[in-house]
Amino acid sequence: YPRASIVNTPLKTVVEEGVSIGTNATILCGIKIGRYTIVGAGAVVVKNMPSFSIVAGNPARTLKRFQKFAAMSRYINNRQKAKVRR
Repeated sequence: YPRASIVNTPLKTVVEEGVSIGTNATILCGIKIGRYTIVGAGAVVVKNMPSFSIVAGNPARTLKRFQKFAAMSRYINNRQKAKVRR
């Protein structure tokens, strides 16, 4: 029997500027993670993730998305302040 021709084309995984990846997160081949995205611990990223977003889960889903970095930064700072007040 003739062997099937297999073409191995490498897939590029792109992690853009400012991305934060949590412990034990899995990112599949050929995925693009946008600028300043936060990937939660243990998340399994199976599709491209937008910039300025918070993603988590298995498979990873966008939990919160922002238009600009300033809005994202404000949100995170407010969450941290609320946690300290408790």
